[in-house]
Amino acid sequence: MKKKGPDLIGALFLLKRAAKHLVIGEAVFMTFGKLLSANLSPLASAALTSTIGFGLFLPVSLVQAAQFEIAAVTPAIWGLLVYTGVGVTVFAVLLLNQAMAQIPAGSSAVFSALMPVSAVVLSYAALHEPIHWYHLVGILFVLAGILSISRKKTSVAGEGQQKPVSL
Repeated sequence: MKKKGPDLIGALFLLKRAAKHLVIGEAVFMTFGKLLSANLSPLASAALTSTIGFGLFLPVSLVQAAQFEIAAVTPAIWGLLVYTGVGVTVFAVLLLNQAMAQIPAGSSAVFSALMPVSAVVLSYAALHEPIHWYHLVGILFVLAGILSISRKKTSVAGEGQQKPVSL
C-alpha cells in the first residue's frame, strides 16, 4: 500500500537544492547590485530591479490573468497590493540599494540574512503568530553565521586570534 502525504526525503532533497540556488541567487543579486551602485543612483537601481522583475513575471502573469476574475478583488486587497508594490518593492529595494552604495557587498549580504529574523519577530509582534522552537533554532543559526562572517583570522602565520571586521 502506498503511503499518503509528502515524501520527507524527497522534500528535504528539494529544499537542499532550492536553498543552494537561493543562496547563489542572493549572492549574484548582491554582487551585481554593488557593481550597479557605482554607476547608478539607488532610485535608478531600484527602478531597474523592478523593471527586470516585471519582465520576468509578465509571461506567467498573462497565463494566470486569463483564468483570473479581477472583479472579485476587494478594495482591501488592492490596498495591500499597492502597499506591497510601493512599501516592500520600491521603498525596501531603494534602502537596500542605498546601503549597497555605501558598504561592501559582503556586508550588505550579511545584513540581508536578517530578513527572515525580522519576519519572525514582526510576525510575532504585529500578527501575534507563535514563535516555535525551530524559529529560534533558525534565528540562532543566522546570528551565528553573521557572527562568524563578521570576524576574520589575522593573516599572520601561527596566530589564531580573531579580529572583528567592521560591518
